[in-house]
Amino acid sequence: MPGPWLVKTQEYLLERWWMRLRRDHVVLPNGVELEEYHVLEMPDWVCIICPVKSHVGEPAIVLVRQFRHAVDRVSLELPAGAIEPDESVLDAAQRELVEETGYRAENFVPMGKLYADPSRITNAGHIVVAQGAVQVEDPKPDPSEELEVVVVPIRELDGLIASGELAHATHVAAILKATSDGLISVD
Repeated sequence: MPGPWLVKTQEYLLERWWMRLRRDHVVLPNGVELEEYHVLEMPDWVCIICPVKSHVGEPAIVLVRQFRHAVDRVSLELPAGAIEPDESVLDAAQRELVEETGYRAENFVPMGKLYADPSRITNAGHIVVAQGAVQVEDPKPDPSEELEVVVVPIRELDGLIASGELAHATHVAAILKATSDGLISVD
């Protein structure tokens, strides 16, 4: 049965306000010893599934398009962002939704959390569905964000995922989970 690793030493190699990189010296339950196992500590974050009606009245979802430097491409994604210290998941969802899209919602339904890379990164992405959302103001993204708000018919999501235009793994998983749970549908 898999079990926890014994941590012999930990050393922080880089510490910033939004991330810390550490090197662990670990011993696995089977006796294998790894002198350098790197772990990235980052804050949890939230992604928001925001179902709305399109301009022609069909079921749609609010997405954002932005450039992602690490992969050197424009990415179509759910509105999302880091959870601030001492902020709840639902408060972060409400804040991020308004900041990135200008939408406010009546109700936020937590759907759980996903880990993008639990072997190397400590944070989780929390999934929240924003119900009863309407656009009430212009987006006010952070200075480091250039966003385009895109309302996409739900019937187009499978194609966007298949084509790789919507390729953020955690966001795709969140959409698939919301669909299988019946929280978003083409009806």
